[in-house]
Amino acid sequence: MHEESVHVPMFGTGPGIKGGKRSKSLVSSLDLYPTLLTLAGT
Repeated sequence: MHEESVHVPMFGTGPGIKGGKRSKSLVSSLDLYPTLLTLAGT
């Protein structure tokens, strides 16, 4: 990953996701759009 993209926060909410949880894991937004489409059932 490039340094510029590592420090971008990611927030998520939805059924089964508990509020207030934090993770120090690195997240890639590469497949975010297709994943959201799949979750939306399209």
